[in-house]
This record gives sequence, structure tokens and C-alpha cells, in this order.
Amino acid sequence: MLSVAHHGLVFFVLTPPAARLTRHTVDVPVLFVQATRDNVLTPSLSVGMEDHVPRLTRREVNAGHWALWQTAEAVNGHLKEWFESVVFGGGGKSQL
Repeated sequence: MLSVAHHGLVFFVLTPPAARLTRHTVDVPVLFVQATRDNVLTPSLSVGMEDHVPRLTRREVNAGHWALWQTAEAVNGHLKEWFESVVFGGGGKSQL
């Protein structure tokens, strides 16, 4: 018998990325760090994300699926820059 998690994964894999979010908009600042060599969450899966996440900031790291371990310094640099510019707006006070 297949688990609910398995069915969810099958839906996720078989559904085109844009179709998964057709009825939803995320209207808060979002940082998306794409691992360019990820064979699981491939860069093509995020195509069209901006249509549903208007306040999206994209960054990339040259890493596989385990980007936080493989390129920790680069990921942390993107996080630091995003928090300083988007979340704190350069003034030290949250803009959320």
C-alpha cells in the first residue's frame, strides 16, 4: 500500500511547476537560493515562480542538493545580504 506522502510526491513530480501554484500568491518577501547542480530540485522546477511570488529574490549557488553543506559560506552570504537589504531595509528595522 502506498503512503499519503508517496501520493503527494507523485503529484508534485508529475504536475508542471506553474500548475501547482495557479490559485495562490505569496505576498511576503521570499529568498529562493537555487542550487544549480541539484538533480532533485532542478532549476527548471522554479520557472514561473515570480508569477506567484511577486516579492521574490533569486540567488544561485554552485552546489548539488545539499547546498547548505556544500556551499555554506555562499548561502550564508546570500542570507545576510537579503536580511540586510530586504528584511531590514538597510536601516536595521524590519520591513516585513
